[in-house]
Amino acid sequence: GTLYPLLRAMPTQQLDKIGYMTCKGTGRITALDALQTLREAMPHKALRVLTLVAKEQACEYPTKACHGDACPLASGFYDRLPTARAEAAEAGWLDPGAQRRIALQHGICPYYLGQELLRWADVVVGDVHHAFDPHGQLFNLAQSQDWRLALLVDEAHNLVERARAMYSATLSLQSIRDTEPAAPKALRPPLRRLARELAALARAQGADYQAHAEVPDALADALALVNATLGEYMQNHPLENGPLMAFYFETLSLQRVLDKFGAHSLCDVERSALTPRASQLDAPPQQPAPVNLSLLDDVGHPDPLAAMVAELARDDADDAPATDLDVLLSIRNIVPGAFLKQRFEGCHSVTLFSATLGPPDYQRDLLGLPEDTAWIDVPAPFPPEHLVVRVADRLSTRYDHRPASLTPLVDLLATQFSEHPGNYLAFFSSFDYLEQAAARLALRHPNVPQWGQSRAMGDAARRAFLDRFVPDGRGIGFAVLGGAFAEGVDLPGTRLIGAFIATLGLPPVSPLQDQIRERLDGMFGADHGYADLVPGMQKVVQAAGRVLRSAEDRGWVWLLDRRYRRPDVRALLPAWWQVQ
Repeated sequence: GTLYPLLRAMPTQQLDKIGYMTCKGTGRITALDALQTLREAMPHKALRVLTLVAKEQACEYPTKACHGDACPLASGFYDRLPTARAEAAEAGWLDPGAQRRIALQHGICPYYLGQELLRWADVVVGDVHHAFDPHGQLFNLAQSQDWRLALLVDEAHNLVERARAMYSATLSLQSIRDTEPAAPKALRPPLRRLARELAALARAQGADYQAHAEVPDALADALALVNATLGEYMQNHPLENGPLMAFYFETLSLQRVLDKFGAHSLCDVERSALTPRASQLDAPPQQPAPVNLSLLDDVGHPDPLAAMVAELARDDADDAPATDLDVLLSIRNIVPGAFLKQRFEGCHSVTLFSATLGPPDYQRDLLGLPEDTAWIDVPAPFPPEHLVVRVADRLSTRYDHRPASLTPLVDLLATQFSEHPGNYLAFFSSFDYLEQAAARLALRHPNVPQWGQSRAMGDAARRAFLDRFVPDGRGIGFAVLGGAFAEGVDLPGTRLIGAFIATLGLPPVSPLQDQIRERLDGMFGADHGYADLVPGMQKVVQAAGRVLRSAEDRGWVWLLDRRYRRPDVRALLPAWWQVQ
């Protein structure tokens, strides 16, 4: 419904590239299946399809630097690239497996072969960060090459959270501690200064969590010095690929978002419990630390940066970071539209689509969509009478009411299961609530088969969970709302006939959530629900969407909280639902 029309428009709109961007891995599979169908239907059309993957997934030598002297697939890369590229262009279908096969056949890096093939592909399938991240190669290359790029963004209701993460960064005191042993002695004084400034900020605040209007100048200066010294060191040591390089990327990301700090940002500091004794990070200087300036200046000539580091070393104690304190500094983006607006304007067109994209104002305000953005509400393909939606008026799943809710909640699950046997999913707000409900169901209704999502589930465990949903099966699978089984899961027919949703999907109460709500309410108004209700209800509707997967399916959705009767909540439910 999106790819085919855009492909037809490609010649008339003179498009150079189509980007199919996904927020979840399952979306990529769906896109590739559709493109494969189109290629098979039009074998005479030379449509080149490229799948972009993360470097971590494609790298054959993750412990080696991307340098000809370190990685065998980087050595002579550009000498062997032309023949590999020609073979790839001839193949046309360039999913990760094809890229790896062609790259290794020619002795070059699969990841960088994929990056090079961007110039030759008609359709590019990949994660949204390739288009919306500051370092996203697809968008940046389109800008430099003046391409007419059209983007399709699947499951776009996730874009707000994904984009927030792209323009946010963190730094912990523990990461500085972990990095120092790997750092040459010349780099340690700037690291310790950064650690002391971070610790000082945490000690000065009145609570373990506190939002700050800005990052203090002393901390910002310490961060800049660390980036300057690390940057010079990396230039002189291009084969570095260990924890020092990872830490450098971390501090660079923090510097980048700090440089663009604004009304769309939130700075906060979270500290661990403190002990009364003074931290070594704050200790007065005891003895100058010896500094080998040749680590910063390989030719042996002093420069201003090396002199600054030497002076800092003389002022600092050569002591280890304290172990009595941990601090997390976060620069969080709250409204990504401040950054995405330029991305939307730089594309020929952008189509965002999802079953839970509403309300329109939420997307426009937070994503920075143009004022003239067209909004199309496509009618649901399901007959309303095929989905029975009921509200449990007597239940409250608020945090304080959860212990009292367990018995009536599991009794309702058992009654529904008895009257309409089949496979169900039951969604809860947390693992704690899930485990309590599962235990209560087993105690009161041991005849109801059940299985549950567990914490830190691996791929094999996830597959095993879904494999329990066999056609005409019987049982209840317990899952967390917003987790791996709440969207992107396809259980058609009798593999799933109903869902219980024992939450409104609201974020937990916390000082951080209070800050986010205060910031968004101040920008857009307190009655919008942008901080909690809207994203929570998107999760609810996504989870309920697991029940009907075709126009022939029938099923039940139970909304297990009396708050679903509230007008503001009902307004965020699909219009075609006939809520009872």
